[in-house]
Amino acid sequence: MSRKVFAAALLTFALASVAIGQPHRGVMTGPMPMPPMQGATPVDPSVLTISTSNISGTVQSVSSSTILIADGFFAIDATQARIVGYGPPMTISSIHAGDHIVAMITKSDVVSNAPLPASIVVVMRADDVQLTGTVQSIDAAHAAFTVLGRTIHVTSSTFFAAMPPTTIKSVADLTAGTIVSIDATIANGEVEARTVMLMPASGRLMP
Repeated sequence: MSRKVFAAALLTFALASVAIGQPHRGVMTGPMPMPPMQGATPVDPSVLTISTSNISGTVQSVSSSTILIADGFFAIDATQARIVGYGPPMTISSIHAGDHIVAMITKSDVVSNAPLPASIVVVMRADDVQLTGTVQSIDAAHAAFTVLGRTIHVTSSTFFAAMPPTTIKSVADLTAGTIVSIDATIANGEVEARTVMLMPASGRLMP
């Protein structure tokens, strides 16, 4: 899946999630309402409409509440930001160099070269591999399935979603022949999925 497309979808999901402010259940059941991501707490919906500005990039470093991305060219002020992501609840200390983030900026009229004030920072861990393909087989008993001839393992932290939105909670909800897009890491000699996105039959999120 294109990281830019996935980042945009993730930011949209985060905005809806924080607005609702319910415990995360690791499933996108849309179209609305959608359960929020970890770290989300109820906020005044008005803060979500202050600005339509956002920025995404790879984290270079984190110091106190300032996040540097793009080789330090952009600084993000996360002092007032909600830090959200897939997995355990997150704080600014959960962000590390190499992570990919998407930040919702609270205003567009920023002073030249000043840090960008963020209301929400969505964290996407750096993945070892991203692949899209047809599900060949499913082993629900061992929380695994096969794509491109490789066994993909699912953990308690794996996030499942679908485009268009539908209910998908686990590997048991997958069916052979469907197209999935996977972000995964290599751990203990196995491919472990961080996210599994059930794709439209065309294999594309957009026409």
